[in-house]
Amino acid sequence: MEKLAKNSGALIVTLPGPDSWSEPYHRILQFTFMKDSFMLPDDPCGKEGPDLSTLLLSKNNIKEISVKILIKDLLGKWEDYSNILKDFKELNLSFSEEPGNDDLPLVIIDGGNVAMSHGLNIFYSFFGIYRAVLHYWNKGYRNIIVCVPNWRKNSEYTGYGYEYLHKLSERGLVALTPSICYDDRFMLKEAKDKTGWIVTNDQFKDFGKEWKDTKNRCIPFEFNGNHFIPITISSEIHQDPQIPASSKVYNYGKAIVQDP
Repeated sequence: MEKLAKNSGALIVTLPGPDSWSEPYHRILQFTFMKDSFMLPDDPCGKEGPDLSTLLLSKNNIKEISVKILIKDLLGKWEDYSNILKDFKELNLSFSEEPGNDDLPLVIIDGGNVAMSHGLNIFYSFFGIYRAVLHYWNKGYRNIIVCVPNWRKNSEYTGYGYEYLHKLSERGLVALTPSICYDDRFMLKEAKDKTGWIVTNDQFKDFGKEWKDTKNRCIPFEFNGNHFIPITISSEIHQDPQIPASSKVYNYGKAIVQDP
């Protein structure tokens, strides 16, 4: 919805507050019902922003062709994602009850990065986060932290598979980061202080040389449907006993080792 509004110059009529959207406030219209009357506020952007009449009479031309292309793309992605979800519910999703290995390092899951990757970069998928955690848990890891912005927990309508975030929270595996803060810094600092590894495809380009060693302890990954595949960069790294076991090892983009 956000992507569609941004590309078409359209407005989003929604009830959740603007803090739960990445879109700027001027594209969001909240509403209320006064008994049977539907009402939009006269000052949807606050006292300093344009009033409702100005917004509704905006001269921004909606790019009809762009919208049609985008909608077609979204429908295709939704069909693909629906098939992924159908397969997901047929998987064995139980946590191993075997004791973990205390010698294994801390694993930090970049919740947003993993969720969007599983959701084909369109949908925020808690299913993907659950799958990533399950991968490490069933390999003996017990020191796992999933970082998710706090506002994601406060609304079950902000992603798909909200109940799976709740399951992880019940096990004490979820860390909620303040909604208005930069959650990347929380992950990097925790990984630096505790020599942990971060499961993410983010390259953290905003962070300088002082974070180099920590950024080198990032584990990129991919999803093949519901199959979570963490990736190491070379066979030398793969032999490091501190690196979480991966399904594939790549050398210049080519798989050279396949784990059993």
